[in-house]
Amino acid sequence: MNKTPFIWLGAGRAKKRGVARRGRQLDAAARAGLPVPEGAILLDELFRIFLQEGVVEQEGEKVIVPDPIWLLEVFYRDVRFPHLKTTADLCVIPADDYAGPLSLKSMVHEVDLENAQQLAEALSKVWSLPIVDEKFRRDVSIVSSIEGEVVGRALSLPHEADDVVTILSGDAEEEIHLTRLGRWDRPSQEFPPFARRLQLLLRGVRRTINNQGIVEFFWQDDGTVCWISLFN
Repeated sequence: MNKTPFIWLGAGRAKKRGVARRGRQLDAAARAGLPVPEGAILLDELFRIFLQEGVVEQEGEKVIVPDPIWLLEVFYRDVRFPHLKTTADLCVIPADDYAGPLSLKSMVHEVDLENAQQLAEALSKVWSLPIVDEKFRRDVSIVSSIEGEVVGRALSLPHEADDVVTILSGDAEEEIHLTRLGRWDRPSQEFPPFARRLQLLLRGVRRTINNQGIVEFFWQDDGTVCWISLFN
């Protein structure tokens, strides 16, 4: 391997390695010191190497792992992926010209990366998702799992006074509007603690991410920190 086929989040190398917007934003947010769980982006090059060497196989649109133990050995011994302290969440990073929304259901949650079967099943699923086909890269975000007490999606649009937040609970959704904080503003005490943390996070993300003024991401609040899970 001439280059390591993954990048650690916060290294600032996602753009240079050709990762699509959603992955670049996650890398930029981590580099800026925003609360992004520890993790990495498995690059498309890794999938291509695994496919060439027979570590994974493709049957139509589905990617399969014939020998999970071999995959686990290669993942840590040859690829030298760092050992995370917790389980991990995996999600494919769609190409820039994929305009469809993602959902938390597109992620594979709480994968024990030390378990060969769980790792094989997770990679098989994310590499097989229909939003990725042969002409697109198959980059995958892999971040430490967060035990979120409250989870949801946040949307910040240019020229709007409020940010739109959707709280997700099972199949139920609740929409609330949070006042957009200016540079010196403090969170409003009228909101619960998670919402105040989210107000601060949204301000930090807007400062860091410039996507024509539009910012959208999934978040999880663990009761102390509001984390970025995935950009949309």
